[in-house]
Amino acid sequence: MIPATDLEAVTVGLLMQLPVDTARLHLARLEPGDFTDWRAATTVTLLADMLTAGLSSVDPAAVLGYALRTGAVAGEHKLKRVAEWIADAHRTAPFVPATLDFHIDLLLEATYRRHVVQYATRLSQAEKNGALDLLDGQITTGYARLKTYRDRFTTHPARLHAVTDHTGQGAA
Repeated sequence: MIPATDLEAVTVGLLMQLPVDTARLHLARLEPGDFTDWRAATTVTLLADMLTAGLSSVDPAAVLGYALRTGAVAGEHKLKRVAEWIADAHRTAPFVPATLDFHIDLLLEATYRRHVVQYATRLSQAEKNGALDLLDGQITTGYARLKTYRDRFTTHPARLHAVTDHTGQGAA
């Protein structure tokens, strides 16, 4: 069972609860590469394909039926793992689709942060390599790539509220 704190599962689960037109709007903000779990990336790809094909539902049964009919998920074992993940993601998602924008913002921010770490690793490797042109190239292309990821979630900023710090306060 997927924990209720799994941002990828909650986001995909919420998408599968939405009417097709609403799902299309939210899905347009996401890419399979935003997900670290291959099953989430596979499901998002299936959802996008289904919407492109003009299907009228993106509920779990429709997603699995589409995957089976089109052969989009090769192999019985892989299809079973995707099916279980889809069912769990759908069950895990809160029944409050109004929170989807916030969840997508958090997911895109996590994607950005993951790419920052990967960029830092590539810069470190390029610096240790000693080739200045390689280092310069990593800085230029890497920064442009990071800016693209950063712009994806700052374009739709999450509506955050101030959190009160209650540390150090005793119970009354």
